[in-house]
Amino acid sequence: MSRLLSSVMGRVGSALYATVVTTLGLLAGLWGSLYSSEIRSAWPFHSGPYQGASAHALFFWSLVLSATFLFFLGQVLVEKARRQAEQELTKRSDKLEELIRTQPPEEFLSLCSQLYKTCFATQDAFKYSHGQKLEPEEVAQSVRLILQTFVVLAQSFDRAPNLRYAANVMLFRDAQRLTPDARTEIKQRLRFCDQEIGIENLRGVLDLRCDLSTVSLSSNADPDPDLKPFALPIPWRDHPGKVFPGEAEYRSRLLPGAPRAFYKGRMECYPDTSTLRAWCERYGDFSPGIQQDLDEYFRNHAMGIHVKSFVSIPLWNPQLENEVLGILNLHRDEPGILKAEPLQDNFSRWSRRTS
Repeated sequence: MSRLLSSVMGRVGSALYATVVTTLGLLAGLWGSLYSSEIRSAWPFHSGPYQGASAHALFFWSLVLSATFLFFLGQVLVEKARRQAEQELTKRSDKLEELIRTQPPEEFLSLCSQLYKTCFATQDAFKYSHGQKLEPEEVAQSVRLILQTFVVLAQSFDRAPNLRYAANVMLFRDAQRLTPDARTEIKQRLRFCDQEIGIENLRGVLDLRCDLSTVSLSSNADPDPDLKPFALPIPWRDHPGKVFPGEAEYRSRLLPGAPRAFYKGRMECYPDTSTLRAWCERYGDFSPGIQQDLDEYFRNHAMGIHVKSFVSIPLWNPQLENEVLGILNLHRDEPGILKAEPLQDNFSRWSRRTS
């Protein structure tokens, strides 16, 4: 039925449809003039008694009703199409307004150009080091300078120069390649993972590198002083083997933020961390203890209280296109980081090219 209506709607505005309706009306008028006396002698102009059925009157009324129905149907479908066009116009107008409102500030392109130069200058310094042994702190400082570009750009995107922005890197460590001692060490700083789950039962972990971090308050790209080492679990599967009773979709075993960005291979944006517990309760496959720990972390923990909104961005291996090496986290101390979708899309494309 819906396919038939769609087909009719596609022809309502056509010359053929208008010609058919007009022809039926003219034919009804012509037929009525030829057999007017017979039609007047039939129902409804004549109340009886009748002398048998009149084929001419029946045909006349069939023409009239057909022309009337098609004309009415045409008006209804034209009105429906008009309303749809108005809704589409309103939607596009709202989208254009949102796009204009979320455009980067005027100085953004100039700033972006300067920061690109910083990134590529750092890259060239590594490329042309001619095999010289670089000190770990030198490498870390260079990475922090690049992280600072992300911090500055995020502030510029959000037009929030007075808020505290910070960036850090978490590197993926394959659980199957870890030594027993390394597993024991990581287990001590593994967060938001049930105690009975061993490192060997995970695909791996995202390990925070405190030396690969910086804050907007630091002019020299110094490490974030509020960070302490911790790791996040990456399970083998993103959901349990079956759907929960009474539910239609799989629940997720991936923590919001860095684990989801790593597993999905895309930027994840969370404009308000106070909603994460509700997300875990609704969509996650996490124990009540994990949900409580996550909520407590963002409310009262010395590190988490600075994270009111954040984005997690995959860092891709330049040699292997589909391999994620780690995650870049950007956060600020108020909700609303890169809140508008156009900003997220633009920033995600820029970060993919830069990282």
